[in-house]
Amino acid sequence: MEDKIHKDDIYKERSQLNQIWWRIKANNIIQNPKVETRHAWIKNGYYWDSIVKVIGKAIGDCVTGENEFEEQEFRDVITFDKTNPEKYD
Repeated sequence: MEDKIHKDDIYKERSQLNQIWWRIKANNIIQNPKVETRHAWIKNGYYWDSIVKVIGKAIGDCVTGENEFEEQEFRDVITFDKTNPEKYD
C-alpha cells in the first residue's frame, strides 16, 4: 500500500519549516554582538517572544495562506485582531 501525502500536510510542514527558519535567523541576529546601535532594540528580552515565536508563526501562515492570510492577495494589508501596537500588546 502506498502512502499518500495530503495537501494540508504539505502546507503544515512548509509552515513549520518557515517558522524554524525564522527562529534561527532571529536568534542569529539577536545573538550577534555586531548588531548596529539603531537595531539594538532587537536584543531587548521584552520582545524576544514576539520576534522569535509570533513573527515566525505569521511568516509560516503567510507562506501557506493560513489564518489571517487565508484568501488574501499579496497586495492586501493584513491586520491582526485584538492587537494594540501603541502598547506592544
